[in-house]
Amino acid sequence: MSSEDRPEVVATADHIDTVVAVLRELDLGETAPAAVYQAGGSDAAR
Repeated sequence: MSSEDRPEVVATADHIDTVVAVLRELDLGETAPAAVYQAGGSDAAR
């Protein structure tokens, strides 16, 4: 982003970039796909 952009927009874009970078680093190799879970099923939070 350029320095001419509003500071709030730049800060938000930087934050999003940081969050996406962290998400990319997560090891989700053994995480089941979302289709496996059902709302209200035995895997629901209690």
